[in-house]
Amino acid sequence: MDSMTERMDLGMRGEDLACETLVKAGYQIIGRNVRCRRGEIDVIAWDQGTLCFVEVRTRQTTANGHPLETVNSTKQGKLVSSAQAYMDQWEGPWPELRFDVIGVVMDEGPSQTLVKEAFEA
Repeated sequence: MDSMTERMDLGMRGEDLACETLVKAGYQIIGRNVRCRRGEIDVIAWDQGTLCFVEVRTRQTTANGHPLETVNSTKQGKLVSSAQAYMDQWEGPWPELRFDVIGVVMDEGPSQTLVKEAFEA
């Protein structure tokens, strides 16, 4: 298997685990890998009346840092832009919006760390 396929597989497994964690935390998932003209949103979910755009970051280990550390200002800007494109299609008044990030480390059991309101638009 080439490294691109391995990374995609790791990412998909991480997203599956992240979604399980989100559901256990009370989120209602309404979309995964939602593509819009400005990019892709990993997970869109409701959390008690708030529409959440969730970025999932997965790493095999923390040898090169925790996956949460990879959501820098450039990545945040892309997420905000994608969320704006998604909301451009929204019918009716906008709900409360929030950006959450979940980091998944596969070799730690695996472990997941959910950060609500990770950043603001």
